[in-house]
Amino acid sequence: MEAPQEEAKVKHDPALTKDTWWHSFNADGGDADYVATSDLEELPSEVQVALGLFVCDFKGLDEEAVNWNVTRVSKNGTSRLNGPRLLKGGQRSGNKGCGEEELWAVPKDPKHKKTQVVAKGSAEFCYLEIIYLIDSGLCPCKRCCKSLVALADRTKSFIVVRPMFDYELISKHRTELARGETFLLLFRPGVKTFLVCHTAANEAPNSPLARDLTVHPTKAWCTCASAACGLAFTARFSHENVKNKAVKKDKKGDLVVETTCPHCHVPGAMPVVREGIGAFPATIVDIYY
Repeated sequence: MEAPQEEAKVKHDPALTKDTWWHSFNADGGDADYVATSDLEELPSEVQVALGLFVCDFKGLDEEAVNWNVTRVSKNGTSRLNGPRLLKGGQRSGNKGCGEEELWAVPKDPKHKKTQVVAKGSAEFCYLEIIYLIDSGLCPCKRCCKSLVALADRTKSFIVVRPMFDYELISKHRTELARGETFLLLFRPGVKTFLVCHTAANEAPNSPLARDLTVHPTKAWCTCASAACGLAFTARFSHENVKNKAVKKDKKGDLVVETTCPHCHVPGAMPVVREGIGAFPATIVDIYY
């Protein structure tokens, strides 16, 4: 059951996105880089809460166009502030522009497109330090993702996009995303890359950067300290406090975990991998305290 509405408690700034076009957040028109995971636990805890309470709402969305249902959620993820609000844009992204341009704002007078901004979707992004859930027909292209990176900074908020279809991240072909799985894009204030979280193996994006593996609350990606073995395995902790105590720095400043290799059974300080791509190793060592 949802908690009572708390809209009056959040920080509201009507001028937050005033007089902005969509490209105001991506002046050079470049693409955003991204990292990827299939582990929902790598999402911020408040985002996990919001995802559990507010399921995807694709009602009224066009599978061929850029359109959003925007739901605004409290900072801790527990309360719906308002929404979903249906925002209609233009056609899918292309070389000459993106459908998000029309969704965001429109000119009052076509003769003065560059100076006379009429708010459209931009009027919905006037709250600070909340969670914006965007259910979309089409996944934003990487150019629009760069605008969303900057918008997360502007609003000091998490922005989560849950699309129905992808046409760029997974492949260059239109891909319908499985409704029974998770596929989302997460934009975080102060972070220049966005995170793709997917639970279906066949929906993995095709070119993610290496992500920070150390932020997982209860897992560490380790390798056996024995050069003759070198097994990659996952140290899984019973609680994040257990992990905080168990992961230490050695004399060189590298992260290590004291445990026993599950393959060669040699005990010792096992190196922790800081960055990587893909799922944590399938071989697991449980550490309870």
